[in-house]
Amino acid sequence: MDPVPTSDPIRPRLVVLWTALLSSSAVLVVENLIASPGFHAPYRTAAVLMIIALAAFELLGDKRTEMMLVGPAVIFGILSIVELRTGVLMSYFDPSATVGLLILLGILFAATRVNRRVMPVVLFTLGTGAYTLVSLSLQDLPLPHVFGRVLLGVVGQILSVYVTVRIIDRLGTAAARNAKSLAIQKALARCSHLLLTSRDEQGVQLALAALLDATDADYAYIDVNRTEDDGRITWHINHDALGINVPDGPSSFGSGNYDDMPWVPVELGAGRPVRIRIVDLPEPLRSRYQAEGIRSELAAPIMIEGRWIGTIGFSDFWR
Repeated sequence: MDPVPTSDPIRPRLVVLWTALLSSSAVLVVENLIASPGFHAPYRTAAVLMIIALAAFELLGDKRTEMMLVGPAVIFGILSIVELRTGVLMSYFDPSATVGLLILLGILFAATRVNRRVMPVVLFTLGTGAYTLVSLSLQDLPLPHVFGRVLLGVVGQILSVYVTVRIIDRLGTAAARNAKSLAIQKALARCSHLLLTSRDEQGVQLALAALLDATDADYAYIDVNRTEDDGRITWHINHDALGINVPDGPSSFGSGNYDDMPWVPVELGAGRPVRIRIVDLPEPLRSRYQAEGIRSELAAPIMIEGRWIGTIGFSDFWR
């Protein structure tokens, strides 16, 4: 069976070409149909932009906005430069209005981009800055005007886009944190319900599975402490829950002791959780964990009347 392609590499180029053709024809349509001597040029260009935006939005079935914004930015930037060089009215945007348009498109680009990488935003801001400097080199302006244009088109637009990116990223982080907190609260509520309504160990198993689903871990377990005759504390796993990333095969961690990591029972016995990075463990314990595919582990003590009786732990097979 032939593999199904996941993307169409020709489509972005078709979108750019189609947007360029539409913008050229739309300029003529707007000029001949709705323009009048009292109709200011930037408003005519704004109408053209609306036509381009609506058509491109309909063309892009996946609702991506990057090309819809980059297309008009490149087209009107080029038309404005050509107008400065030739004196032929093409874009109806003077350089100041074009800089304002590019700043607006840059902010929209940063706020609506699907690809969360920073480099496309940097390239967009560099393009706006380059347009500002090129347009200034083609005009004979007083020094205060030059300074103001540089301040707006280079420094101002970089700051505006940077602030937009930071706000969007912080909002995304806050939304992810709230979603995570809500998932954990729901898992805790389900655990409480299961433990209160179940009369056998099946309730514990289901509660542990609910906790695993609410975390990013791949494996969760509950172990119970045992004290040997020589006073050593050992552990034995009574319940566990497996995620989809746990590799097949038997586990060698059904029981064990803390001889190779003596700091762990000290922390757990004091009621504090312990985070374990497998790469930091001594040999041969590290190789034993790595053979199981475990990368990291988080263990929290189970306390009854101030006494540590066991542990609930979460293991990660990727990070």
